[in-house]
Amino acid sequence: MLGELGRQEEALAPFKEVVRRFGESEEPELRAVVAKALLGKGTMPDHLIPLEEKLVAFEEIVTRFGENEEPELREVIAKAVFGKEVVLGWLERLDEARISHEKFVERFGQSEEPQLRELVANALVNKGVVLGELGLLKEELATYEEVVTRFGEREEPELREVVAKARLGSDVVLAELLVSGRGTGSETSGTST
Repeated sequence: MLGELGRQEEALAPFKEVVRRFGESEEPELRAVVAKALLGKGTMPDHLIPLEEKLVAFEEIVTRFGENEEPELREVIAKAVFGKEVVLGWLERLDEARISHEKFVERFGQSEEPQLRELVANALVNKGVVLGELGLLKEELATYEEVVTRFGEREEPELREVVAKARLGSDVVLAELLVSGRGTGSETSGTST
């Protein structure tokens, strides 16, 4: 609420205070609180915090907690890495965003936690968008097809929605390839039905 009233510093104060007070703690519960505070800062509405500051908050989570596999931190780290790649895309740092998407999928791609699976599916769709913006249409198409292959049979509504986005993206790319005369040859599997 404070941020909406134009008082950004007051809106950020609770997050900063948690990090200041508990940032050096080694206790798993307090480390999770610090990570969540940083995540809260990074996920504040765009009109309250510049994109560069969001990126710094997400990077701080990755720097502080990196490869940590504590259950309390794993999801927060995944959300931070995902947030980082989204912000990189918004900042049009496309090559960095593409690499970040790839690392995210490499690290969390085999996760069985529902929220992490959803983040992986969304990361792949976002990677497809970035590849399209880089003009790599065949790679974009392959990425959307990967989403359908990995998650197409899942029943979770959130995953079904992401698969639908991937199928739509695939259709758009196929149309672009055909219109441009670049075709797709036999390397496509025709994900749309």
